[in-house]
Amino acid sequence: MPNTFYSSFTTTDLSPEDEEYFWEEFAGRDGFRLKFEIVAENHNFRKMYYEKVDGEPIKLLSDVTTLIRERFNREFSLAGISRLCAFYLPGSKYGREKEYRLLHRVWDDSEPQPIGHGPQSYIEMPFDTPTVGYTLKLIQVGGNEQPTFATGVPFAFRSTHGSA
Repeated sequence: MPNTFYSSFTTTDLSPEDEEYFWEEFAGRDGFRLKFEIVAENHNFRKMYYEKVDGEPIKLLSDVTTLIRERFNREFSLAGISRLCAFYLPGSKYGREKEYRLLHRVWDDSEPQPIGHGPQSYIEMPFDTPTVGYTLKLIQVGGNEQPTFATGVPFAFRSTHGSA
């Protein structure tokens, strides 16, 4: 949906193996890890749920659909399906990511407005400023080399086993 934007985050409570997975999948050798404190007054900052097994429906949605069909002889049609699909998705391999997602919907009269057009458009979420119900405070940068953009933010060198 062209008016739907999101950012994904993971918990900081990771095993060394999971931390290494994130470095390999998302950062590579020259990437960085940004650690945020997130204050969410907007209810659209939520935990992600993925299928446990590929092709097997998410249990909650399957149970609701079955219950409504059996009790009321109706098919379940969810209002707000686009929002739901931002937090409940197929794909069992992503469950290890312990993902939390910040969702923002843009309307003609809302701020911030997208920059660019089409699938490459994005919105800017400023740090340390409440914006559309979220405040992101950058509290640490981690990586193999300290970046010049993180002046004044604590830096943690990535350890030899891959975690910062």
